[in-house]
Amino acid sequence: MKKLLGLVLTLVLITSLSTLAFAEETPLTLEEQIAQLESEIAGYEADLLNEDLTEEEIAAIQLLLDEAVLLYDSFVEEQEVAYENNLFLEIEDLQAQLEALNATDTSQMTEEELAAFEADKLALETDLQAKEDEYTLLSAPTFEETVSEMTAEIEAIKSEIADLETLLENEELTEEEIAALEAQIAEKTAELDSSQASLDEFINEENAKDTLAIQEEIQTLSDKIAELELLLEDENLTDEEIAALEEEIEALESEIETLEEQIESIEDGENNPNLERFANAEKYGITPGKMNLLEKLNAANEDDIDYEAWSDKSVKEIMFEIKSIRKGTSLEIEEEVEEKVTVEESKGNSSNGKSNASNGKSNGKGKNK
Repeated sequence: MKKLLGLVLTLVLITSLSTLAFAEETPLTLEEQIAQLESEIAGYEADLLNEDLTEEEIAAIQLLLDEAVLLYDSFVEEQEVAYENNLFLEIEDLQAQLEALNATDTSQMTEEELAAFEADKLALETDLQAKEDEYTLLSAPTFEETVSEMTAEIEAIKSEIADLETLLENEELTEEEIAALEAQIAEKTAELDSSQASLDEFINEENAKDTLAIQEEIQTLSDKIAELELLLEDENLTDEEIAALEEEIEALESEIETLEEQIESIEDGENNPNLERFANAEKYGITPGKMNLLEKLNAANEDDIDYEAWSDKSVKEIMFEIKSIRKGTSLEIEEEVEEKVTVEESKGNSSNGKSNASNGKSNGKGKNK
């Protein structure tokens, strides 16, 4: 098994080096890198299903899987941001074109020219409206972000009520002051009840939408099963064809069962987002994805990390630290060793006249990461 583990790691290393070397000549697009990572993740997940693996082999593959997933999430987030930015630029361009059309003098146009002009303008307006609607949808806060914001408002009101109740404990207050504080507490309590009701209503509405979408998907799968069962009634089918149809029906029924479990989890309230994560992400001014990464780093650490300090570090540094801890080393030691190696290599390269070529390769690899 140790030989198998060594072979797995060797193949991964060779593949990584080959990918980097190839990328220097033909850099992969972001979409290609995402597709490549999807394939790698699927491969690692399939490898973990091997019951003959030792604990060491499982740990090694799991480490590669975790790193691939983190990188995948980072690339997908980058892709989404790029798409949103490009969409914004397209909207600006269409708005400029529409302004130019509106400023066009149509008084000298023939009826045919005017009809064509109006048709072009209508098509432009339709395209602009569609892109503006899409941009609004993309830039709108997510379900988790909205819940996080509403929850933060509720917690703020609770804090205000607690402060007022503390003031009310002062025995030196006059009757007028007590009455005023009690009125403020009553007002804040009503505001709290209203905010909590709004949050519950929002969650219930979103859950209802999710449930309806899942039910529609279940209905589509059920219709497909009915079609396959109708095909099974054909007496001319071979044993192989019958087996294939029954296997497909079984797969669809399994998928329906999974979807029904999702509906049950929604009804049981198990789909509530991790509100603390989103609140902390907002607190430190980072994305929820990066906050999730810091939570993994904290879990890997023996002592609690300084979230505020680590929130300023890059995703690459956080991933490196997680990987270092799992290997039993620290970031500081790794950086010290890496620095010494870099200095020694630099000295060696300068002595044989290969410094520039070495730096060029290093920069090329950095870009592809």
